[in-house]
Amino acid sequence: MKNFDNVTSWSRHLDPFYLEQLRTLRSKVIHLLEGMGEKTIGIISSVPEEGKTSISLNLASSVASIGDKRIMLIDCDMRKCDLTMILGMRGEIGLSQYLDDAAGGAESIIKNSKVKNLYVISSGRKVQNSTELLTRAKFRDLLVILKEKFDLIILDLPPVLNTADPVAVKELVDKYIMVYFAGKTPLGILEESVNEIGKDKILGVVLNAVDTEKIMKYKKYYQYYY
Repeated sequence: MKNFDNVTSWSRHLDPFYLEQLRTLRSKVIHLLEGMGEKTIGIISSVPEEGKTSISLNLASSVASIGDKRIMLIDCDMRKCDLTMILGMRGEIGLSQYLDDAAGGAESIIKNSKVKNLYVISSGRKVQNSTELLTRAKFRDLLVILKEKFDLIILDLPPVLNTADPVAVKELVDKYIMVYFAGKTPLGILEESVNEIGKDKILGVVLNAVDTEKIMKYKKYYQYYY
């Protein structure tokens, strides 16, 4: 598997506002783990190209970099497999094969990373029936297995308005983090996605690619979720 050398120094290359959001999210995630015992977080966006995969990777490595918590990051976007390609894991047996009974046990798809305490399950081969795979009992059972071995499970899920996947697994996800490309995706689209998931399930909204001089335009959402 490709190493994570470009991720270990994640904080050196990020915009200060983006970095502040990640640290806020990290604090909320740690509070969620320690205070409520909830372990499964889905990273979502309304539409493609809002940066959810980068958030998934940076948040996972950020939480893994402190303390002794074991973090599992899963590429559940089996239609696009962006996280898998970023990590150089294309062609490896992963989630899609496992859920389709074309892999060994859970241990066979869990990969180590060079970030201490961070582990990864790739998407596996691209599929078009990801909703059907994620709603199989085998995915639920996999999460049960992983919860026994890891302190936090982060799911990189497809966009809310493009597939049924994020809503289909809602009962299995404790909280969602919504990634919003400010200035590109209309606020109405964000509102539609939040309503689709349910406000009570949203842990926070990350404002991606924000012009900080225009941040007041998004203050309502920023304050509501943080």
